Amino acid sequence: ETRDMSWTFEPAHPQFGQRPVRFDAASANRAHAVAIVDGEPIVDRKSTFQAFLARGISSEAQLRWALRTLLERPKLARATHNMYAFRYVDKTRSDVTRADNVDDGEDGAGSKIAHLLDLFNVTDAGLPRP
Repeated sequence: ETRDMSWTFEPAHPQFGQRPVRFDAASANRAHAVAIVDGEPIVDRKSTFQAFLARGISSEAQLRWALRTLLERPKLARATHNMYAFRYVDKTRSDVTRADNVDDGEDGAGSKIAHLLDLFNVTDAGLPRP
């Protein structure tokens, strides 16, 4: 099953360094679905932090599906920052390990998440945190 075709995530707070994210039609295809685990929200002063873990990622298509699925959630779409990191073994590209992170305007936040994935040797996940 495929949801709407291509889609562009328009950030709620571009003044804080957020950028639009463009997704192609394949990112909506449920054939690329992976499990997403929602962490418990933590409130500190006026900010709410919540982690999400996308498990079982083994291709860029699955990573894009997970990112799109999360950014389509209204609560995440309204967040000031949606930083994330991922690390997985790409089964479509001769088992090459792919890893990267996005700060979404929050300096160093994505790299700190990436460091945790590396420290715990996580190889099949994306970890977004609004």
